[in-house]
Amino acid sequence: MYRKKYMKIFTDAISPELCEELCKWAKTYIYGKEGHHLGFPNPVKTMTNAAWNDSIIKDSKPVIIYFVPDEIIVKIKEKLVKLDLITLNQDLVAMVYVWTPGSYIPIHEDGFADTNRKVFTAYLNQDWPIENGGLLHYFSKDSNEWKIVKPDQGLLVYNDNNEQHYTTVSHEGHTRISLQMFGY
Repeated sequence: MYRKKYMKIFTDAISPELCEELCKWAKTYIYGKEGHHLGFPNPVKTMTNAAWNDSIIKDSKPVIIYFVPDEIIVKIKEKLVKLDLITLNQDLVAMVYVWTPGSYIPIHEDGFADTNRKVFTAYLNQDWPIENGGLLHYFSKDSNEWKIVKPDQGLLVYNDNNEQHYTTVSHEGHTRISLQMFGY
């Protein structure tokens, strides 16, 4: 059976409680203060966008990346299974991305269309006015036009057709927090 593929957007896919927990967990590392039992001072695997290909960094300010602990991944995985996006036996890697002011990602494709890898992004900030930047733009192959997604809390984006996409710059004074997930 033929199934039309396109960028899939799920509103309220990640509960406000889980979004808040992920933000609280990440902020323990951002600020170096205790506040979540799995957070600081517990060790966490961390990297930045400096590890990415230069064509995806360009002149972006740092994006700080924290790998989510297994105890929280279980909760995330439950949400994705309920949405029928992954199965219980699939592996899931989840990272919290902290988009500092001046950070963004230029136009790119994820390049996973012909693999079993699934790529998901969820937005965690409680309030994110459009003026703060950090908007997702993607090229819809179905309509042959660019579309814009405002990063509302709990919204999940699944790019299952390797569509080109980018984010606008996060503006000064604002830190956008998102959840990046890779299913295998």
